[in-house]
Amino acid sequence: MSSYMNLERRNVEVEVHKQFESLDPKTNPTIFIGFSGGLDSLALLVALVRVVGDRHKLICLHADHGQSSQSAAWAGHCEKICESLSVQLIVKKLEISAGSNLEGEFREKRYLFFKEVIKEEGVLFLGHHLNDQVETVFMRLFQGRGIFPMSHESKRDGLMIFRPFIELDKQMLRQYLANIEFEFVEDPSNQDLSYDRNYIRNVLYPAIEGRWPKFINSVAGVMTRLDHQAGLLRHLFQGFGNEISLSALPEQSRLKQIWLRSYIESRGGFGATWSALGEFVRQIEEAGRGEFRISERTELRLWRGTIYFESNISQYEEKIPHLVLDCSDEFSLSLPAGELKLFYKKSSDALAFKCPQSLSLLPSSEVQSLQYLGKEKSLKTLFSEKNVPPWRRKNWPVLACEEGPVIIPNVAVHDEYWVDMTKREGQSIRHLSFSTT
Repeated sequence: MSSYMNLERRNVEVEVHKQFESLDPKTNPTIFIGFSGGLDSLALLVALVRVVGDRHKLICLHADHGQSSQSAAWAGHCEKICESLSVQLIVKKLEISAGSNLEGEFREKRYLFFKEVIKEEGVLFLGHHLNDQVETVFMRLFQGRGIFPMSHESKRDGLMIFRPFIELDKQMLRQYLANIEFEFVEDPSNQDLSYDRNYIRNVLYPAIEGRWPKFINSVAGVMTRLDHQAGLLRHLFQGFGNEISLSALPEQSRLKQIWLRSYIESRGGFGATWSALGEFVRQIEEAGRGEFRISERTELRLWRGTIYFESNISQYEEKIPHLVLDCSDEFSLSLPAGELKLFYKKSSDALAFKCPQSLSLLPSSEVQSLQYLGKEKSLKTLFSEKNVPPWRRKNWPVLACEEGPVIIPNVAVHDEYWVDMTKREGQSIRHLSFSTT
């Protein structure tokens, strides 16, 4: 191998090593790879196999869009490569509608597939490179969405994403694969100029490069500085969490839009348009309530002076299972919209109650009222008093005995099971909390 090829290999693999070396094999035992079989994802897979070794398990994820007669052959090609490298491959054929924004739908369905498989088990590596970065900047600029750059490291709906090649030119990846035995997939649709990204890549990009040959290096420098600024914003917005008092926003409408856009992007939402944000700001200023849909599952909602960032709004529609729970010991139970925990020791958000040996788990939609502070109160009233947003109430968990509801976590305890903590009554006392996700 020539010294030039040695340099290419070193540069590519050093960038990959930088990304994975901070990952703890115990916390993140698995690295998932978005693998299309194309140039960039093949370079990423080869580099990870060489660099990671046995430290982490590697799993490739291939999204079959089904939009080409060759898609099945491409999936088969990916299977052969992964089999040769002893890497597991998961293939999913996506259901794509015949909508007008195919590029956006491809992207959204692909990330949903990644999220469904990965869950909390690992992290996702993608092969985006510097040329992709420049194309994305142009796309966002022309769409009026700003030029927020892709980062080496980011989060999307809780999914940790790494892009080790984001500062490397595509030509470097091509040179890296020059002596590799595997061929990469060339999708003919990449030449279809009806797609905006293809037009930028095949028409606009070469024209600019012909006039300013080193423009990609200049753009890379700007993107690096913007990425650092984005990192600072993400750091600043970390303190706000998923529930924000409206008073934290600036007073001026235009500044509210900028604040909200930065907040959304710090959580991986890059599809917000200025017009849609302007409408949301108008709603919250004029009506004191508002909804803003960021993506298929993600929304901002304002209720009673608090803005809620919901990363999976559909979870509140999923039915809570009917279960009989053994309450003789502590437990932690995952429900569609959060985590239900029963434990001995008091915590800040838990309610204490006299706990029977077993209780039934019910959704709040099946319970009408609860005896609380000497009155029979409807659940609607109790939820309102405890500031539980309306969209979360339908499937809120309730624990009940044969006589009726005993406790609504984070909300209220039936008078008969209420505990005066100054007069503890033995080991039957438990504490219950519900943490929404």
